[in-house]
Amino acid sequence: MEEQKKSENKNFLIYTAIIFFSTFVTFLGCYLLKKPVDEIIRNMIVTIVLSLIVVLSLAVSGQKKSLFFNNFEHLGRFFTCYILGLLFSVSAIFLPLKVLPILLPAIFLSLTSNTIAGSIAYVNLVFMMLFFSDMSSYGFFMCIFVGLAGMALFQNIDEEYLVNGAMFASLILLFIGETAFLILFDKQKISLDAFVLPMMNVCISLVALIVFLRIYSSKIVHKYRDRYQEINDPDFILLAKLKDESPKEYYHAVHTAYFCDKIARKIGANFYLAKAGGYYHKIGKGLNKTLEIAEEYKFPPELIELLTEYGDKDKKITKKETALVLFADGVVSSITYLLEKDKKATLDYKQVVDIVFEKKLESEILNQCNITMNELTIMRNLFVEEKLYYDFLR
Repeated sequence: MEEQKKSENKNFLIYTAIIFFSTFVTFLGCYLLKKPVDEIIRNMIVTIVLSLIVVLSLAVSGQKKSLFFNNFEHLGRFFTCYILGLLFSVSAIFLPLKVLPILLPAIFLSLTSNTIAGSIAYVNLVFMMLFFSDMSSYGFFMCIFVGLAGMALFQNIDEEYLVNGAMFASLILLFIGETAFLILFDKQKISLDAFVLPMMNVCISLVALIVFLRIYSSKIVHKYRDRYQEINDPDFILLAKLKDESPKEYYHAVHTAYFCDKIARKIGANFYLAKAGGYYHKIGKGLNKTLEIAEEYKFPPELIELLTEYGDKDKKITKKETALVLFADGVVSSITYLLEKDKKATLDYKQVVDIVFEKKLESEILNQCNITMNELTIMRNLFVEEKLYYDFLR
């Protein structure tokens, strides 16, 4: 509860800072440009209203856990990009629209929050650019079009991180938007010069996007990938120790991890996390010991959450990957138990799988889980199809 209170207080400070700095920058820019008082007041009111909507969208999205990755737990990422966005909007005082890399703040804000929150924040910044420059209505809508299109292209980024297509498509849209604006609305003649500045803009945006997306990958999307690869190695020190002390538990973990990994890849879950859950769901004698081991060996936070969900029988399962561990452990345990009673027994694996699924679903432990019935069906079918693999359990 104390940690949650600290997080809420930190987020409240960020929300307040977003509104304050947005309003301050609007006032300062308009004052330096010697705008009329009534225009300054109008611009500040617009900024305050849009900033409030930004804050509201962040708060609501965070409560519903719909921000990309774990952005709600790290709103400082968004705040940093938002401050940079404010500086970007101020640059409209000094630079013409033709050379402003308008795509960058849109994508940065989107990927550090989500598409909705990022879109509202970006629109706020474009309005501020409008306050600070002689941007025409055509230029305003061009900025909105290019930014929102870029966000739409990046909205389905996941752990596979397939960004190349989205990046190049958004850069093409930037070039088209800039050249269309220059030729159709800025009334420039079609010539080589009309394409030079947009191409420079695209090149600058390309370099900045590559740098940002690489940092984003290493620090956010795949922050713990290297650690998962280490602990998911069958020769990792913990697993090697388990193999020496209890071969039976070791091979149970190996078989469970195999199913978790295979099913997670099939249904689009986090296969690194699911496989690690398969390996370590019973690494300690009881939940407390498991968590002690997890802390000692610096397991990723998501894996610790999974182990807590799995080990605490009073908690409902919410993570899809925990559900995979639950079913994989149940199927492997049931088949192993039956084969230990009679190694030559001919088992009806489909019946065993159906019984495991029926019992788990009847227990209502998955009532709050984000796994779908379609994904459960795919999981069940995969277990049934693995008849040849079950011979390894004999």
